[in-house]
Amino acid sequence: MWFFDIKLRKTWLAVVAFVLQTVTRLLGVCGVESAVKYSFIIQTLVFILLFLCFWFNREYLGLCFVGLGASMNALVMLINGGRMPVSLRQCKRPVLRK
Repeated sequence: MWFFDIKLRKTWLAVVAFVLQTVTRLLGVCGVESAVKYSFIIQTLVFILLFLCFWFNREYLGLCFVGLGASMNALVMLINGGRMPVSLRQCKRPVLRK
């Protein structure tokens, strides 16, 4: 199968998910409290939209792997309240040592 033979279905789901997440993040940065307050619900909706897009295109093996990886990432983020479990202390630590 060639790249140009791929006919993705329901790609609008991924576009809506991207726009929803981007707008939510921008509103949160601008200090809109409701965007921050409902970020967990919005993030869950974004993951559902992406999962549906992957599901409708499951005939492509590569997208199955991408969908599986995205699902595992979503699970970790949803368990952690809608955010990646990153330690702020570890981020500030210098990485290179001699």
